[in-house]
Amino acid sequence: MATLEDLTTLDALDAACFARPWGAAGWRAAIEGGGIVLLAGVPARGLACAQVILESCELRRIGVEPGARRSGLARSLLRSVIAHARRAGCERIQLEVAEGNVAARSLYRAHGFGSVGRRPGYYRDPPDAALLMDLEIGPKS
Repeated sequence: MATLEDLTTLDALDAACFARPWGAAGWRAAIEGGGIVLLAGVPARGLACAQVILESCELRRIGVEPGARRSGLARSLLRSVIAHARRAGCERIQLEVAEGNVAARSLYRAHGFGSVGRRPGYYRDPPDAALLMDLEIGPKS
């Protein structure tokens, strides 16, 4: 799990992965709010953030810097999020992904996520629909 000591790394990696990074304040809020915040690689080349909300876990962000994509880091991060959610007693993991993000959709489907909805025109730059996906991980044990 990432800590406040990792804010600089999270901020830089987020900027390398996404056109709209959260910034250090966003990562601070995720960590201080009890989010599942993970880094992958040595040095860190991937990140993930999820939030447990009652019996659900919302995957808010997962990214790997461009030079390390297709290396298995995203799979590793997603498996870690699933494991953390199970330990937290979650019944499902939910996410939204841009319909045009074929790589991410393939990753999620390979791990058992299914489409449960679509929000047309959700993303503006570039314009795209959001697909809502979830994964049932079982009742609290």
